[in-house]
Amino acid sequence: MGLRVPAPMTARLQGNPKGTDCDLFLLFLAKLRLGLRVKKWLRYPTFILLLIACTGCAKSTAPPHLSAKPAEADILLVAGSGANISLTRRLAEEYSRQSGSKVDVPGSIGTIGAIKAIREGAIPMGLASRSLTQEEKAQGLKQIRYAEVGLAIAVSSSVEETTIEEQTLIQIYSGEKTAWRNGAEIIALCMYEGDSTNAVLGQKMPALSSALQVAAARKSWKVLYSEGAMLETLLKTPNAIGFVDAATLRENQGKVRALSLNGVEMNANNLQTGRYPLKKNLYFIYRGEPSDSAKRFIDFCFSEAGRKLILAAGALPTPWKE
Repeated sequence: MGLRVPAPMTARLQGNPKGTDCDLFLLFLAKLRLGLRVKKWLRYPTFILLLIACTGCAKSTAPPHLSAKPAEADILLVAGSGANISLTRRLAEEYSRQSGSKVDVPGSIGTIGAIKAIREGAIPMGLASRSLTQEEKAQGLKQIRYAEVGLAIAVSSSVEETTIEEQTLIQIYSGEKTAWRNGAEIIALCMYEGDSTNAVLGQKMPALSSALQVAAARKSWKVLYSEGAMLETLLKTPNAIGFVDAATLRENQGKVRALSLNGVEMNANNLQTGRYPLKKNLYFIYRGEPSDSAKRFIDFCFSEAGRKLILAAGALPTPWKE
């Protein structure tokens, strides 16, 4: 007659063939027949060490934040819009350093992707670069705005210009202006129609937004589908122009530059006063109430340390959970 192995333990072992030391020890015992003289195994040092190690497995009194590696269940997964990622990763790194709790911020899945993932229970909290619609709110989704980030008119390092007028932008994206002042051909880059970049441009520069829609319909310029793709294309394409958020731009200084708009530089002061008009609101989104781990991370983002980090990244912190 064999020792029965609890079903939860066998399930864990099937998911992890190596198992934990405790799981392997219990499985080992399960394979022993009751008639076997266990004391025979005490002659083996490895068996004794395994037995000693397992006596403390079941009930550990060590605080979770002192663990060398957080348990997988303790890792907070936060995914969504590319505009949020650079800043949120900085916040996550500092939060993890201070608390010992891990926050994983993978590559962009977009605001729409975050909403879908939350609905399906794939992630506990998402990142959005636009406000939720009334329909989305009616489905139980909630939002907390945690930062404002400038939307830069960005060019590759080969471009000589340092400032651009709104009318010149319209001429570029409508196809009227095709060369920089040094004669190099302009390579204009667009985000896909539903991206929050185009929503901001539509609110602040309706004429430019119309030019972008016409260009997209004609396939005049290369259309990109994530902030990461926009940045990558700007980095590797000479004489290109496009749009990226300020935090991402700051991480790539010297490789991609921001043009002043109508002579106004994109900086924290001009964003705060409204002199520089292009900016995105960044949100945490979730369904119902945020999990305990999400609440702790949100609290950090609104703490003094979090606010200082947001400012250092070239963005603006927002009032406490407004």
